[in-house]
Amino acid sequence: MKWYIEFAVVINIQASYHQNIIEKLYSQLQEYLLIVPDIYQKGVIFAVFLCANIPTVDSILERLESYDGVNKVEVFITTCLRHTKDG
Repeated sequence: MKWYIEFAVVINIQASYHQNIIEKLYSQLQEYLLIVPDIYQKGVIFAVFLCANIPTVDSILERLESYDGVNKVEVFITTCLRHTKDG
């Protein structure tokens, strides 16, 4: 069984770059991108990625930080998933 790292990022951006950054996420990081929720907040993009190892996480973060209009990238790595069953 192969294991993957799931991680979320909060990307603080200059609002005028929002569409450009979204397009780059889908065109340059589609291999790792799981979801970008359709929640529009001025100045913030939330995205979830999946990859095989920490060096790849670092590479993705470096790429995100290099985009024009990105002020800060915060990463949150999932360490435990819990599923609950109703009833």
